[in-house]
Amino acid sequence: MDWTVASLLIPLVQRLRYVTMTVGLFVMKMIVSSTWPMMHTGPGVVGLEQTFYTTSEGVGTVEVCAVVYSPNGSLACPIDFAFSVELQTRDGDAVSTMDYGSITTTLPFGRCDTRSRVNVPITDDEVLEDTESFFVSLLRNGLKSTITLVPTQGEIEIIDNDVAVIGLERTVYSIQEGSARGV
Repeated sequence: MDWTVASLLIPLVQRLRYVTMTVGLFVMKMIVSSTWPMMHTGPGVVGLEQTFYTTSEGVGTVEVCAVVYSPNGSLACPIDFAFSVELQTRDGDAVSTMDYGSITTTLPFGRCDTRSRVNVPITDDEVLEDTESFFVSLLRNGLKSTITLVPTQGEIEIIDNDVAVIGLERTVYSIQEGSARGV
């Protein structure tokens, strides 16, 4: 299997733990992670640094980072021109009006830049909730077709920081002996 064919298989094997390939006489076992788009044959690959984030309600923001990889896997000037990609958030069971701040923004990359970041606001409410999540997506936004976007989808999980409180309506109760009613 040559490297061009291997690079086309990346989207198919991204969810696997590892993949075994035979190249000539050599058998290689490669670790596959969410940032494994490094064997692409174009000028570079742009993707989310992580495809899964976990944060707490009380932290205020979560940083989402897009990175650029070169075809040979190095980070040394992988793309020799300025460009940008668009990042959007989208609701899951976390809702933008209550759990996080909705974002549609442009992530700029200067010539030879390898990283661009954005902070997504997380809402700290006083409501006891289950763990919820929402999604981030990278979009082309006029990006040259010679640059590949992978991975483009990420999930952000918000862990609730509120504590269940059980309270009584009043602080003092009295019961008269022999009575079935409390006062």
